[in-house]
Amino acid sequence: MLRQRILTALVLAPLAIAAVLYLATDALAALAALVGLVAFAEWARLAGLGGRLPRAAYAVAGTATGLLLWYWPPAHRWLGLLVYCALVFWPLAMLWLARGPYAPGPGSHRPLLKAVAGPLFVLPAWQAALLIHAELGPWWLLYVMVLMWVADSGAYFSGKRWGHRRLSPRVSPGKTVAGLLGALVLSVPYALAGGRLLPDRGVDPWLLVLLSLLVVAISVVGDLFVSLMKRQAGLKDSGHLLPGHGGILDRLDSLSAAAPFFYIGLQWARGGA
Repeated sequence: MLRQRILTALVLAPLAIAAVLYLATDALAALAALVGLVAFAEWARLAGLGGRLPRAAYAVAGTATGLLLWYWPPAHRWLGLLVYCALVFWPLAMLWLARGPYAPGPGSHRPLLKAVAGPLFVLPAWQAALLIHAELGPWWLLYVMVLMWVADSGAYFSGKRWGHRRLSPRVSPGKTVAGLLGALVLSVPYALAGGRLLPDRGVDPWLLVLLSLLVVAISVVGDLFVSLMKRQAGLKDSGHLLPGHGGILDRLDSLSAAAPFFYIGLQWARGGA
């Protein structure tokens, strides 16, 4: 499994980095739409929406909404509001995590509620990533993407070595307190290095450290939330597109929670620098 994860990452990471650094934002938006289409399709499966046709319609409608928001100028006024919706959605997601249920059953089948939650999970992150790229610069989008990779690595290896106490055993037994601490600890030198090496140094290094720690902590909620959806659906992975990783949601769950908060926080940090 680890070998598959590494091989998949070695293929995808350079492609993702090249897309972020070398594509114009509008071109990146089109590429993101393909990712969004798969994410919505996987979410429809987790939500238990009917058969193939309803799930396909849900995925197409969600993707079309994202494309409309970005490419149709009159809709641009809603982009900021959409991103700020994350400030409401993720505390509610934490409440959802606290209340469960944590296994398939009558209380876990809430397709309408989950269908509404899907766009609130996917669209703010999608549009926040594009706003970071367009307004703040591609290096900042790359920064938060790599931050998620660094945190994931820190969590994996520290959890393997010292992980005895479970972080949320009913939602994700594999996640540990040591893993969370490892993710946070490894994020500090990364943030300090990023503050010095990024072409845009318009953020105080210690503010960047604090923002990065906050974003990593929030990213864990995204990870756990997708894990809860999978548990309620009785599924191990959100999909099978990425060998060793599962589906798109399995790979982007952390970034989906992190991106809106990073965009909002970075705007504030740059304004206060």
